[in-house]
Amino acid sequence: MGYRQGQGKVLGNLGTTVFAMGRHTEAIGYQQQALACFREIGDGYGMALTLTNLGEAFCAAGRMDEGMAAHGEALEKFRQVDDLEGEARALSGAGKALAAAGQHAARWTGMNGPRCSSTRWATGWSRPTRSPT
Repeated sequence: MGYRQGQGKVLGNLGTTVFAMGRHTEAIGYQQQALACFREIGDGYGMALTLTNLGEAFCAAGRMDEGMAAHGEALEKFRQVDDLEGEARALSGAGKALAAAGQHAARWTGMNGPRCSSTRWATGWSRPTRSPT
């Protein structure tokens, strides 16, 4: 597992680097290779993070439908690993893609939106409080 996980991380980092350089199609290739590594070993968090990066690269390359699909799958994976910050990132990416495509967010109702409201607070999580100064 360690070798494929490391390989996935390196490929993902290469994808992120070339994305920052504006080479979006190349970034898609690296992210797809990274995703294959994480799928092979069943690394849910690695898949989720890579799918989010892949969604951003697809959208930057003008491939909005593929970007939305990647963000949707990322959202599912982040929910499976119980990562709220990741869920927010996937939802944000989807929202940006919809805005760039000039579409209303209602199109994405199948994702059920954020689940960050009462569920967490009812299960024992508490909001951080500031101590009086």
